[in-house]
Amino acid sequence: MRSEELAGGVVPARRLHLLSPLFFAGRHVRSLWPLLLLLLARRDLALIAAGVAALAAWTGLEWLRRTYAVSGGALRLEEGVLARHRRVVPLDRIQQVDLVRKPLHRLLGVATLRVETAGGTARAEVDLDVVGLGEANALRATLLRAKAVGGGRAPAEPAAPERVVVRLTLGQLALAGITGSRAAAVLAVLGPASQLLDWVPDRLLRRLDPSAVAPTTPAALAALVVAGAALWLGLAAASTVVTDAGFTLARVGEDLVVRRGLLERREAVLPLARVQVVRVEESLLRRLLGLAAVRVQSAGRVGRSDTTAARLAVPLLPAVEVNRVLAELLPGAAPVPRLLAPPPAARRRAVVRR
Repeated sequence: MRSEELAGGVVPARRLHLLSPLFFAGRHVRSLWPLLLLLLARRDLALIAAGVAALAAWTGLEWLRRTYAVSGGALRLEEGVLARHRRVVPLDRIQQVDLVRKPLHRLLGVATLRVETAGGTARAEVDLDVVGLGEANALRATLLRAKAVGGGRAPAEPAAPERVVVRLTLGQLALAGITGSRAAAVLAVLGPASQLLDWVPDRLLRRLDPSAVAPTTPAALAALVVAGAALWLGLAAASTVVTDAGFTLARVGEDLVVRRGLLERREAVLPLARVQVVRVEESLLRRLLGLAAVRVQSAGRVGRSDTTAARLAVPLLPAVEVNRVLAELLPGAAPVPRLLAPPPAARRRAVVRR
């Protein structure tokens, strides 16, 4: 994109990246996997070649017929091979712009740009899959800058400095997984999964560990409990590390930027003006350890799927840092007021009624 186009908040009609048909084909294969299995089962090379050619032709037409542009104060998307669909998203309705990079995206140097609007559906309003990484960053900056002008804010500087608010280490993320809801989720999965051991022959179990069939000694029972607890907590910690590795919450001008992910790298940008609610969550275990989690609820998401709040959540934070982060997210909301306990008579009534 040329600099004058970016400065004016205008992007002429463009097509997606040349590699987009590859991702279109992957999406079609996932939805038509029964047909794919049928073709492979027949082992008819001519039929398989015809199917591959048809898929390549269709995805190529999808790429040719899909264009996007930024003009007239709106993001415009046209797509469809047989039936044409045109979508117009006013820039002042844009709530969040996400940059998603899965392992294949990172290998090929591309990204998916997702645009969500206030009051939209649970899915992204516009999903550009895929565009070049440089173009995705430039388009995101254009959308946010044009949105700021349309919404009455002063436009952000093109090179606004980034100030890190929260950055979590791998140790902190592992602790978040152990003390958070991930541990309960892993435990719920390990219970049914342990029943798979019934399918393992006793002869194999004895060869691996003679005490595995019937651990009767206290030492064997203790070792089994320790191994199970280590597996449980290790999986809880690992799942959080994979999801939130490299977690960084930063502020660039009047926008929040959240980066996270080990295999699938996600980068979300949310204007501070869209932040409506900040929830501070403290479980009993985290209260004892002096820890908390923070979730950001943005405009247009109340009463709907909490996926946006999940993407904009700080998994773990020392309780003493809550007021500092809260002041960045909702100016004037910090410090958190001290909660008062109900009088003894009210507590007695509550116990008696229950």
